[in-house]
Amino acid sequence: MLNIIFLVVYALGAGFFSGAELTILLIVHFGILIFAHLRQKNIEITPIFIFYLGVIIVNFANLSLINQVEARDIKTYTYIIPRYIDQASLIWCVSSTLCVIGYNLAIKKSLPPIDFDIKNKHILQYLFWILLIANLLSIIGYGANLKGNQFSKIFGLLNTVGILFFARLWGKEETNTFRTYALVLFAIETYIALISSYLRFELILPTFYLSVGYFVGKGDIKYIFSYRIIPFLLVILVYSSVFPSLQHNRSNFISVFHQNDEDIDKSIDVTPGGGLMDRSANLAQITNVVNLVEKNGFNNVRTDNNGTDTEGAMAR
Repeated sequence: MLNIIFLVVYALGAGFFSGAELTILLIVHFGILIFAHLRQKNIEITPIFIFYLGVIIVNFANLSLINQVEARDIKTYTYIIPRYIDQASLIWCVSSTLCVIGYNLAIKKSLPPIDFDIKNKHILQYLFWILLIANLLSIIGYGANLKGNQFSKIFGLLNTVGILFFARLWGKEETNTFRTYALVLFAIETYIALISSYLRFELILPTFYLSVGYFVGKGDIKYIFSYRIIPFLLVILVYSSVFPSLQHNRSNFISVFHQNDEDIDKSIDVTPGGGLMDRSANLAQITNVVNLVEKNGFNNVRTDNNGTDTEGAMAR
């Protein structure tokens, strides 16, 4: 009922609330959802709870970006279109709320179970070795400049699933075997990101998969507030400290970690890079979608990209 009320408020507030006001309203909305989740007797880390936290983080980043635009003091590189901030904020509020409503409707239905027990542990061992071989082939593919082919994408997806799968088993059973499997796949995926990724977020994604899988396996939110979270926080702190420098070394991320300050100063330009929080905002992308629809109209759910349009060549 709460989500329906907020959805109605967002709809009625279209054209009345500013982008900043809508963003603050969505923070309050999802803050209430998080508080209600934490008041449950058995607090579990569920997919929807992770979604709540993600929306809150993005909202604070959006609010920071809106304030920078309004103050004309942009501290990060952004292609946001200011005149569409209000519309983009409304779209984000409505779509986030609809996701929660859809999840709540689906969770009450009889869905196939996704939590299963593999009694034959040899199957898990074989699965790990298959994923390990797939990763090695992926590394060879990157070395042979095959990183854009379909096989490398499939290997990357398998490794992501593998990290989540074994990290969850590690958290659930606390065995050295599953911990080793998860950490090996995590290390390889991080290495691949260091040598090949163009997007900075790809470097932190293996840590995200490992931490989410582990704490979901623990099954109780209290473990997040224990010593177990410290290693993950340390990785995020290191990543955040070099995030701006990663902007200027996208073809060779690993150089950021062994360059001295003087070398970094020589290799970067003066374009604002922005911190991790600044780049967590999604308003820039949404405002550009609104702009394309305003310019070109709807395109029957099709997108075209021939590389000629600097704004994305979408919706022609």
